[in-house]
Amino acid sequence: MARVHARPRTFPLVVAATLALMSGSPWAQTRETRTQIESAQTQGAREAALKLSDSERMVAEMWGLDYGEMLRAKVLMQGPRSAFSIPNMSPVEVLGIHARSEAERQKYADKFAHAVFEDVKRTLAFGQAYQTAMERLAGGTPMVSYAGASGVVAPTGSADIGNVPRSLVTEPGATGPSSRARFATPQTSSPVQRTR
Repeated sequence: MARVHARPRTFPLVVAATLALMSGSPWAQTRETRTQIESAQTQGAREAALKLSDSERMVAEMWGLDYGEMLRAKVLMQGPRSAFSIPNMSPVEVLGIHARSEAERQKYADKFAHAVFEDVKRTLAFGQAYQTAMERLAGGTPMVSYAGASGVVAPTGSADIGNVPRSLVTEPGATGPSSRARFATPQTSSPVQRTR
């Protein structure tokens, strides 16, 4: 005679677990409480993201933005804009890129142009003050003397940054008698003939 194995009955366990959840058992209350806490934490994170910190309010003031504009820029920088832009992009640039109308785009372009214009003025003024200070400190003596210096092959702009006199500069790739003569080494003996 074949022997029949008794299988454990899972149906009564499923029913018991369902009833426990519905009846407000301690296990069900713990799960519900845990869900409420997680929901509150998520809501708190959302609310924190939708508020401006003290430093963000100061940045808004520096750029001439109101609370709503700065908040919109913050939200945009947390979205796809963060993948496309440098982290320190100004809020005015973010708002201009994501303008909702042509008038809004122009408004932010004007703000940004004004800020850049003012920054260039400040930078040039500081550069002039630095030059004046260096002249005063050095008493007219050049910091670097190029007397007797041989020429250099470099882009004129690069040489200008280093205050290399242009008479000593030859652009890369420049040819012709003047560029060759400028850097020719004076020869004391007769030139050596080269054979091929």
